[in-house]
Amino acid sequence: MPLLRIERASAYGDALRSYKIVLDGIIVGKIRQKEIKEILITSGPHNLVFKIDWCGSEVIHVSAEEGQTIEIVVRKSDATSALGGMFFSPNTWISVTRKSESC
Repeated sequence: MPLLRIERASAYGDALRSYKIVLDGIIVGKIRQKEIKEILITSGPHNLVFKIDWCGSEVIHVSAEEGQTIEIVVRKSDATSALGGMFFSPNTWISVTRKSESC
């Protein structure tokens, strides 16, 4: 099965709170700061998003193949201010970077 490996980088904002990991509309776990989660997923396309309250990340589209590892890094976005980000661009509160894809 493909593996989704998620690393939450250290950041000042949201340091004491966890992010919900939402895969295809279903909460599959939570991740705290400096934590790494590994989740087995099925082959094929998936939609991945991270949430905290009403804020979160943009939807990340991943397509996984058998034996593949998809590595993702999440953190509080540096680009959003507290009030502006919460109210005007809530889906940019969490930054998501695809680290690599390896077989």
